[in-house]
This record gives sequence, C-alpha cells and structure tokens, in this order.
Amino acid sequence: MWFDLSDGTNGLVVLSIATKDYEIINQKTMAMGLVRGVRLKILCDNRLWIEYPGDESSQSLRELNYRYALIPHQGVWDKDGLYQEALSSNASIHVCQFGKHS
Repeated sequence: MWFDLSDGTNGLVVLSIATKDYEIINQKTMAMGLVRGVRLKILCDNRLWIEYPGDESSQSLRELNYRYALIPHQGVWDKDGLYQEALSSNASIHVCQFGKHS
C-alpha cells in the first residue's frame, strides 16, 4: 500500500494501490518497479531451480492502471499517522442507490 523514506525529521511517503516492488537506495533514492517481468523459477532443493516454460503467472500481462499519492511529512511514519492514511487512500468507494426509507 505504501513505502516511506524519512531522516527522522522530514520524510516522503508514496501511497499506491499497485506497488509490486520497491527499494530505498542509500537512504536517498526511492525506486519502484511498475511491471513485473521475470521467469518463474521454483527452488526444488538448495542446488536446483526448475523453470516452467510457458507459465506466465509471474508476468504482468494485462492492462495496468496506476494511482499514486506523494505525501511529505514530518517525523517518522509510525508517529505521523501514515498507516491510517494508506488504508484510507486504498479503500474504494462503492456507490449504491436505495429506495425510500421511513
């Protein structure tokens, strides 16, 4: 749902509905993978990996939509309410019409 980089005083959180992979590099750079395109390999024992040709379940083979929010903040994530913000950001809204009530 989110990832954050902070020096303890100031920070930046990235909220996302589709974060696949992310990495914080040298405490200065936030990197995020948008599409997954790796071969499916399964570890059989500590020496042998098996590939499954034709199995594309590890690929992002579909139409992809991205929605992100960048939120600068003070302090660190667990003291600044970022978890609740991420939950709120990722909650979808469902609209319904009801009949007349008394």
